[in-house]
Amino acid sequence: MSTHLSNEVEPITLYSLLERFEIRIPIIQRDYAQGRYNVKANEVRRRLLDDIIRTCNTNEQLDFNFVYGNESRGIFYPVDGQQRLTTLYLLHWFLSCRIGADQLNQFNRLNKFSYMTRNSASEFFELLRSPASELFELIQSTGNLRERITDYAWFRAEWDHDPTVISSLNMLNDMCQREEFRGSERFFLNQLLSKEKPAIYFRVLVEKGKNTDSVETAAAVRYIRMNARGKVLTTFENVKAMLDGIDEKLHESSTSIISDFDTEFIDIFYSKSSGNLVDKAKFIDMHAMYFFRNMYNIAALIHDKETFDDDIKYANAMYGYCHGNLTSSTKAFFIFYFNMMEAVLRARKSSVNMEEFIDSVFENNFLHSSNSKQHVAYYLYLYCLYSNYMRKSQTEEHRKNFSVSVSLLKVFDYVLRNLNYKCWNDKAFTAIHRLANKTSETHDIMEYFQMNNPETIFVELKSVTEITDLRQRVIEQHIKANIILHKGCSYDWFRILEERFSHHKIQYLLWISGLWSDQVTADFHCNEAKLIVLDIYMEIALQYFYCSDNKKDLIWRKLFAIGGNWNESQDKLYDSETINAKTNVYWEKHCFWDDCSYFWNDNMQPDEEKLNIVRRTYDLISKYKEKELFALVSRHLDDTCWLAYAVAKDHKELLTNTIWMDSSGKLRIRVNNYGRSFMLYMLMLERGYKTNNYQSPPYLLDSNESFSGFGLCRIKDYLGTMTLTFESNKTYQHSNGELMHREWRKYNLTLQGQANIYFDGVSINEEDTVYFVNKDIFEVYQYREESRDFSHHFYNLSKIRSDTKICSLKLEQSLKDINEEYTNRNYDTVLKIKNNSHELWHPSNGNSRTWYQIEELGYQFDKGAPYKIKLNSPS
Repeated sequence: MSTHLSNEVEPITLYSLLERFEIRIPIIQRDYAQGRYNVKANEVRRRLLDDIIRTCNTNEQLDFNFVYGNESRGIFYPVDGQQRLTTLYLLHWFLSCRIGADQLNQFNRLNKFSYMTRNSASEFFELLRSPASELFELIQSTGNLRERITDYAWFRAEWDHDPTVISSLNMLNDMCQREEFRGSERFFLNQLLSKEKPAIYFRVLVEKGKNTDSVETAAAVRYIRMNARGKVLTTFENVKAMLDGIDEKLHESSTSIISDFDTEFIDIFYSKSSGNLVDKAKFIDMHAMYFFRNMYNIAALIHDKETFDDDIKYANAMYGYCHGNLTSSTKAFFIFYFNMMEAVLRARKSSVNMEEFIDSVFENNFLHSSNSKQHVAYYLYLYCLYSNYMRKSQTEEHRKNFSVSVSLLKVFDYVLRNLNYKCWNDKAFTAIHRLANKTSETHDIMEYFQMNNPETIFVELKSVTEITDLRQRVIEQHIKANIILHKGCSYDWFRILEERFSHHKIQYLLWISGLWSDQVTADFHCNEAKLIVLDIYMEIALQYFYCSDNKKDLIWRKLFAIGGNWNESQDKLYDSETINAKTNVYWEKHCFWDDCSYFWNDNMQPDEEKLNIVRRTYDLISKYKEKELFALVSRHLDDTCWLAYAVAKDHKELLTNTIWMDSSGKLRIRVNNYGRSFMLYMLMLERGYKTNNYQSPPYLLDSNESFSGFGLCRIKDYLGTMTLTFESNKTYQHSNGELMHREWRKYNLTLQGQANIYFDGVSINEEDTVYFVNKDIFEVYQYREESRDFSHHFYNLSKIRSDTKICSLKLEQSLKDINEEYTNRNYDTVLKIKNNSHELWHPSNGNSRTWYQIEELGYQFDKGAPYKIKLNSPS
């Protein structure tokens, strides 16, 4: 038999086809229909059995025409001819079973005949290959096989609902009741198996494929084409027909969405297409198919059904629903699915501006996109709006007039952002579906939040467990909705502030305005006086509330520190001494601002102490304005106060690193986890040097960089080294012949050279000294508490570099000389070093194997004029 399509194909029987191939009915195929139990099918079945009996009895032949399919790896997938092949298989099985077990076993040893349309059909044909004994008895009888077979335990309940199984039983039942077969089974089977002149034959057109999956898919595609009666239909057109068939099964709940698609909604897709008519047609089919599948997947997630990532699997599933019986739950699913599609398409048709909210569902694998979660919320909202709308009237005209304003979805989207919907743990969209349903009953979602108690709303949504501040967000939305409706302003009156921070929250602003309460009720009323305060605070918040402007952020930190050190009872700043002293207890609360203090979660309480300082600061800004507050600091604080420097200077570190006063009354600041003198650190910030973050600073003579640090920078004192190795089991002698050294193991003698460099006239410690290195200048500053200035010492490094280079050369030559003597077996110098009798080399730290040579280099710092940090008001 040819493996390519051909019009010249030899006749073949079912038996010989099963000898070559397993026959597998693909999932895309229809159910077996020739055994259906209705007037038309009963008549067709009767005539077919009459034709088979007559043909066998008259020794004629019955031509079953062409069977067409794909083949791969010994499996034949019928594309056309499924019904005839199934009838022939049941006939062969029936006759073999009637003849006896041996004959049936012989028939069943052939390749399998199976259905892949659904599991129940596949299981039934497996039963025919290994039938129970009771089935033999039923086949032998002339009673009603269809009724009696269901009494046995091995008969599965789901078979009674599978159209293919029911049709197969009806066909076998009719065969059992035909008297012509009784006693003549062997004769009929021989007529069918005759090689010279088989009673029934057909011709097979086979196309080979490389792998099973691609061949099965190709068979499905060709099936779709052949069922178009010559017209090549797209998968979308076939799916559309299947969905229309499913919609018809919904009877009074049908939507007509599919039948209306070409006349009412095709323009949505056409307007998005481009190119010639062929290109446009392809685009429309492709993206409309994506829409059907994506909408199905959304409904499937909500109803806990399987989703599909490709069109073929989706088409297969729709085919099964179209040709099967729909349970009540399946009908409810498709009613939801079709109505959601109708709502979305009608909303999209009513306004092209809906594109931003809707059109992503027209793309492939929409659910895998980053914005899918937000858009599913829109579709559910539209579905709920449509459902409420349709409850008022079920007329066709009413249905077609459904429309939604873009502003309604914008308000919905705005609230979802405030509720942090993108982080909801809502995989089946349960919570958002519930919220969409509730809000669809009001004018808009803002009105829903205004009318309802926040606790009631929270209970509806609390299954969203990953949002730790959901209750707080619901309360905030309730309060904002009341304010917006009371003021008659736009729904997004707070948006500019909310978008300053990723949280999309302004809890703190409502709190300091006196409008926040954890116990807000549905009858919450806005207080006019508080709303006036809110207006004032909002103007201030727009200047300082979390933004990407680093300068504004620094200014806010300064203002907060002022507010935290303001004496409310006397309406003025505390004095310098009090402010310094307060740092020990109040630094974190009164001086340091953390943006997290703006917000709190469901398991937290607001930081009232800090929020009160924010309110006080806002009041001060409203009363004095920014520059005047800074001027107040300049006038009232002296140069002993850390806040004076923090406000006058633009160093964020002074407002983020912890400051305190030690037991001796000196200001300290934490720098890289070390407590440092505040004034020394202030000087370093003023000089513009970066503090050294290494455990040890760079060597002074090696670095060409500018750097600074606390204490005194190290001079490079490690100038060179050499290791001499004494061999094992060898005696070393002086030139006078005296034996001096013998070792039975390796012995290393390490020689090191160093230069000890020191400076006269400067006492060095990390508590009151900092250094700066800039190219050749080495500077040291020491803070003097009594005069609040710095002594200044400096030195040019070129002389030190020259001296240490000479030391290095001297050591290098010394090491070279020693090595040469050692190589020439002149051990006198080495042995003197070993015996601690050399005038230049000395043991290091009691180490018997390490010796060093020292050069003492002393220098005198030059003294500069005292240095004082000037306090200037910030620009």
